[in-house]
Amino acid sequence: MNQDQEAAYTQMAQDNPEILCSEIPVELLEAASFSGEEPSEILTQYLTAGHQEWLAGRYGGRYHYEQERIDRAVLLLWDRACHLYTSHIMSRADPDWGKPFFSDEGLY
Repeated sequence: MNQDQEAAYTQMAQDNPEILCSEIPVELLEAASFSGEEPSEILTQYLTAGHQEWLAGRYGGRYHYEQERIDRAVLLLWDRACHLYTSHIMSRADPDWGKPFFSDEGLY
């Protein structure tokens, strides 16, 4: 993924915090699955941007959330992306397809 794509995906996350799991570009799901033992820097930026915007929309306004909370959410969302990619390549239904991708509700 080049820098322009990275910037576009991060902007997409900020502009679309309610995007459904079924609407996430497959390239991002694939990148999550092949990123190793933890999310790459670009995935971390993408997931952080989307989750913070989702929090702002969900709870109203801009609050400063503890970095620990954001870090936990990023790991959960990364894990979700890996599962979604597996469902995609296996052509099987996933129970999260209809859920907001950047939401961490119900993942703890």
